[in-house]
Amino acid sequence: MALAALCGWSVPAAAQDFAARAGSLGVEQVTRRSSLQFSANQGLHRVAYLQFRVHHAGRLVAVPDGRGSGRTEFRDAWVLPGARWPAVLVHNDRWALITERDGRLQIETLPSADVPALQWLDGPAPPLQVGHVRTEPTSAEAMALRGGRWLQLDGQLLLDLETLRSHRLDPQVPAGYAAVPDGGLGVSPDGRAVALLYRGEWNTPRDALIMVVGTEAGAPQQLLPLDLTPYTRLGQVVAEPGLLARHFRWVPQPGAALPLLQPQPLAPAKAWQARYLFGLRAPRGAAGVSLSRFELTPVRASMLEAARVLMREACDCEFTPAPESGAWQLRIPTITATMRFDAARQALLIEASNDENAAWAQSITRELGEKIEARLNAGGLREHLVAPPGPATPR
Repeated sequence: MALAALCGWSVPAAAQDFAARAGSLGVEQVTRRSSLQFSANQGLHRVAYLQFRVHHAGRLVAVPDGRGSGRTEFRDAWVLPGARWPAVLVHNDRWALITERDGRLQIETLPSADVPALQWLDGPAPPLQVGHVRTEPTSAEAMALRGGRWLQLDGQLLLDLETLRSHRLDPQVPAGYAAVPDGGLGVSPDGRAVALLYRGEWNTPRDALIMVVGTEAGAPQQLLPLDLTPYTRLGQVVAEPGLLARHFRWVPQPGAALPLLQPQPLAPAKAWQARYLFGLRAPRGAAGVSLSRFELTPVRASMLEAARVLMREACDCEFTPAPESGAWQLRIPTITATMRFDAARQALLIEASNDENAAWAQSITRELGEKIEARLNAGGLREHLVAPPGPATPR
């Protein structure tokens, strides 16, 4: 095998130790060494890195490079287990899809952007690293690209793994907007449209744009200017996982080229806000003691007694007056929590010291807070709230 490699011969597939396989396609990892480099720590040295080669029926697969020759080594290579036929996706300065259909090798070169990127539009997998230098061997499982049916390449191409057809996306982006990294939000159920997220010049949630782009040439586009403020707590335009599924719906349009994307109706806002302050966000009590805290705002002073009654009904805990006026101590096995009303902030506070057992203090504080939240969500305790319902929020 060493002599064959030295002479540039192809090694028969049966004798080759492949890192991953797809049908009769095999992916080989090849170690290469860089030219001499210099660094202050290592002096003159060479860096070992990995390249990938694809074999089919005992021969190396050469992908046309657009300059009249073929490339046999690639920086990235993935096997597509969910594809209809055995398939390997490779990348150097462009994408190529290598498949075996009815025993015959097929190679399709695909356009690529300056900054390559891969993103599943219908699966739970996160965005994938592309174009980075690999210095460690890659396992067969790591080379298996699993996620869903629709794989977006560089934000401009959609690959359907069920048919292995590629669809060129050609969004006509309005002036003043730029693509968001990993901004593919999803695909319509019929596969005819893709939703892409863009940001305005100021990159604020109030200045976002969703474009619905057809997967077939010549399809029209839908522009959906959007204020993302009700949908995100972040101060910039980010394609958060599940944004499309939670807050929008595809509406079929009989006879139209594309389905319509519509925002879901917003639910009335809650008249209260609950917060849990743990870990780095934990407040400090007397003598600098770290506290696990539950806060409920805005509430009336009567919420303190109502919460005490609820706790006596819902859990096995004893109440005794706390040293500070108007507060109660809850004695729970191994932990003492304090429940009090903060008039200045119109807040009900439940606090437990982290000094005894931080994990247990957080667990108890969360459990007590969730009991109050559950009663409020069920319609109880509302008479002890201060503010009426505010603006709508996402469901």
